[in-house]
Amino acid sequence: MFPDERRLLLSAFGGSAEEHVTLWDVRTGERLHTIRPAADAVFAPVPGTDQVVYSHGGKVVVWDVAAGERVDAFDMEDVGELREPWVREIVVDPWLGRVYVMWWDSDPRDYEAEADSYSGAWDLESGENLLPRDQELWHVAPHPSSEVVAVTAQNTGVRLLDPHTWEPVETP
Repeated sequence: MFPDERRLLLSAFGGSAEEHVTLWDVRTGERLHTIRPAADAVFAPVPGTDQVVYSHGGKVVVWDVAAGERVDAFDMEDVGELREPWVREIVVDPWLGRVYVMWWDSDPRDYEAEADSYSGAWDLESGENLLPRDQELWHVAPHPSSEVVAVTAQNTGVRLLDPHTWEPVETP
């Protein structure tokens, strides 16, 4: 993805030690910065900033790619015990200032065990996880009005939820 007309952010996947996100100068082809490691090479930009959000070591990390430094980190353990998390998706909601992270986790010693599904919705200012424990998200699409978020979960279709109460929103 392009954070602006001069720079390009690309992820690379190649085993846990090789997963990373690289910032490139598109005019010169120069590598400007590499974030390593980034779990599962999944990341999301924070619109209007030089920041990206990714996961590493049981944390949701906010990183400033221009400065090359960590801005903040949120603990995924707040949501559930981590064993071997695999991040499915990271979505930044620029209108509400949130980051949604969805992941699976399983016992690394039992490959036949079914993976548990987890999700969190962290406020980018306070770091508080705003998602109730009983709310499961598989995919999230924030709406620019900040009045609803579209979500899916296992065995459900698309639902519109109030992002403040997490209650379903009736559609006309």
